[in-house]
Amino acid sequence: MAISITSLNNVMAQGEDPALALQHQGRTVYLINSRLSQANPVSNANLAVVVMIAQYERLRGRFLESLVHLDGLYSMVEMRGGIATLIRDEPSLGQKIARLDLDLALYIGTKPRFDVANITNDSTSIPWLSEPLITEHEMESCGFSDCPGISIQLQSLAKQITCLGRQVNDAHVGLRTALHTRSFHITLLHLGHKLIHFGPLGGPRPTSEIDNAVQLG
Repeated sequence: MAISITSLNNVMAQGEDPALALQHQGRTVYLINSRLSQANPVSNANLAVVVMIAQYERLRGRFLESLVHLDGLYSMVEMRGGIATLIRDEPSLGQKIARLDLDLALYIGTKPRFDVANITNDSTSIPWLSEPLITEHEMESCGFSDCPGISIQLQSLAKQITCLGRQVNDAHVGLRTALHTRSFHITLLHLGHKLIHFGPLGGPRPTSEIDNAVQLG
């Protein structure tokens, strides 16, 4: 309820009373604190509630508070065997946690807490990644031309993003089968992390003005 009210108030001229959202949020925090002190504190339900609280704080622009919840999620996920294990066992929940981490890194320039390399590369433990969404053949035919002045690494990343966008558009108009939801979100995580690692938003920026502008764009 708190997330819904806050999200609607961000787009509506006359939204709901924000005090109502705070009441829901306060009640949620009280309940989750009670549950964390009981048996199985890292259950799926508890993880999901903390994710929602962190997203609620992010929507309100309270990024530091959201980061505090993300740090708590990191500890909880580690108790479950790590993010790769969680995504393997509980794909939807694990992806939401990883996306929260990525969203905050893109918003405020923090270093991502979770390492998604094992998620995107371990095709044996994650069946839907046995065939990469973006293959070399797809990249060659995506129509992206080499751009002088842009680093090879960033050009490769731009090709992958362009190719993914074309696949989404083709699927939307029926020119190809619909993309697998989980594979699509894993690919977004992979691309997002590669974009951040190229030039951390909160760290040293690329020395090339072109690379800097392209990455930020």
